[in-house]
Amino acid sequence: MSKEAFTNNESIEMYLETIYRLHLENPNVRMSDVASALGVTKPSTHTAMSVLKKQGMIEQQRYGDIHLTAEGIEKGKSIFYRHQLLTRFLQQTLDLDEQVAENDACRIEHVLSETTIKAIESKLSH
Repeated sequence: MSKEAFTNNESIEMYLETIYRLHLENPNVRMSDVASALGVTKPSTHTAMSVLKKQGMIEQQRYGDIHLTAEGIEKGKSIFYRHQLLTRFLQQTLDLDEQVAENDACRIEHVLSETTIKAIESKLSH
């Protein structure tokens, strides 16, 4: 990934969601954990962490664990929720295979409006 890719909101949200997911399993998230989970290089992860730090989503001492700020937790939780909701919607409504639904949800979770998310929530609750 190039540095330009990190100005892409989807890319940054993927990193934030991954940190949030890892944080749920273990509060001590390392840069290598994030890189491994996303299948990217450590330098790419370092660049993304710099962006997230500037956005106030994470705190990290040099070479230390990555900690989500309150805003980072809120945003990460929101992205993760959207991912889960969309995966469930694609599986239940379109009868998609779990892996296809998971992959597609991962791509579209970043671009849907809140109106569409609310409509999907409503559809699934009926």
